[in-house]
Amino acid sequence: MTSLTTQIRGQIRNQMRGSITGAIRATGDGVTGRLARNGLAAFLVYLTGHGLAFLTQITIARTLGATSYGVYAYVIAWLSVATYVAMLGQNIALLRFIPTYLSARDWPLLAGVIRYAQIRVAGTSVLLTLAGAGLIVVAGNWLAPELRAAFLIGLPLILLWSLTIVRCAMLRAFGGVMSALIPIRIVREGIVFVSIASIALAGYGMARADTVLIIALAGSVLALATASFSLRRLRPRELTDAQPRSDAAVWRAAALPLLVVSAVEALFDKTGVLVLGLLGNTQDAGVFALVFNLSLLVLLPRTAIDTLFAPMIARLDAEGRREDLRAAVLRGAVLSFGAGLGIAAVLAVIAAPLLAWFGAEFESGADALRLLLLAQILAVAAGSQLTVMAMTGNERGAARILVASTLAGLAACAMLATYFGLFGAAIATTVAIALWNGLMAASLWRTLRLWPGITALLRPNPH
Repeated sequence: MTSLTTQIRGQIRNQMRGSITGAIRATGDGVTGRLARNGLAAFLVYLTGHGLAFLTQITIARTLGATSYGVYAYVIAWLSVATYVAMLGQNIALLRFIPTYLSARDWPLLAGVIRYAQIRVAGTSVLLTLAGAGLIVVAGNWLAPELRAAFLIGLPLILLWSLTIVRCAMLRAFGGVMSALIPIRIVREGIVFVSIASIALAGYGMARADTVLIIALAGSVLALATASFSLRRLRPRELTDAQPRSDAAVWRAAALPLLVVSAVEALFDKTGVLVLGLLGNTQDAGVFALVFNLSLLVLLPRTAIDTLFAPMIARLDAEGRREDLRAAVLRGAVLSFGAGLGIAAVLAVIAAPLLAWFGAEFESGADALRLLLLAQILAVAAGSQLTVMAMTGNERGAARILVASTLAGLAACAMLATYFGLFGAAIATTVAIALWNGLMAASLWRTLRLWPGITALLRPNPH
């Protein structure tokens, strides 16, 4: 079994590197320039989408208040984790296999992997939705009416989100970078923001989380329709008559570690909200959700830079250009750290008045916000370590590290949040982020001799 797994992984990696390197050698400066322009356009769409997402969250928080926002955030946290489980890692695996089969013009395998991904994602999503509904019905007497209604209304989002993300991954693989970003970043977030802002400005108020989830359902339906329309336009015509052929063993072997990474990463980000919600403190869950989302603004420059640097990292690794790889990683880390540090400094200074603007209930989160800002600064200083591991074939190591860090974070959060509430959850999250980045730094040094993030500035000049 071990040798078979190793053979499969080697086959996948060789296919990826061969197609990447071959494509680069066959292109030239014209295509490189076009890729740069497309990357800049995608970067702008990405920033716009994140801006909309941020405005949406602060509008919801200000409109609902801490307790109802806590219910909303708690439900969304569970639905997000369920969505990444439902995708089974196919959203990332498709980014590997579709370009490989396109390069080889292997239409039967291309049709097969698309059908394989969509059937399994849809089936798993439906099963999770039904299981979730059953649990809510059984536990109905122990749940507050608002929480029960929010869960039942929001459960269909698992299917809508998972199919939308998978189809957007296909769009990216077919070269439609902009088409892949627009459904989620612009359509879905835009509809939710405009709808909630309009209701708030009209003075109708919004006392319950389930109202927001109904709007989220409408936005998600339109996002899926947009992605599906773009996919029909971009998919090669040869797929229309192709008879799907299966290579399920290879597809499963590639997707399993990616499933672990994506699902556990979603759980990692939602740990504080989930633990506080399970402890029955929905108000602290709402405050934590807001301050954690605010702290994520520090990571925005790094995330945006990753969208441009990730293909470059894969290319440099495929060509064995380790010094250029180190230089690219350092350049991204320095840019991310400089921008992130500026954002963190501003947020730390205005933490108290900013949270007071959302309502008196949110003021208790000022110290937690400052601590989480420190944690995110540590993360950006360490650089894009997860992206580097995924792009250089070290996704299994990344999965093990992420699982260990998440379990440690869950244990710490359960203990500290029980005794110290909101601030205890922030301490546990900070410890988990530091542990995660420390373990990844050790792994990258062992496999690629990469110094973590900006510490590479201290590396002696090899020349």
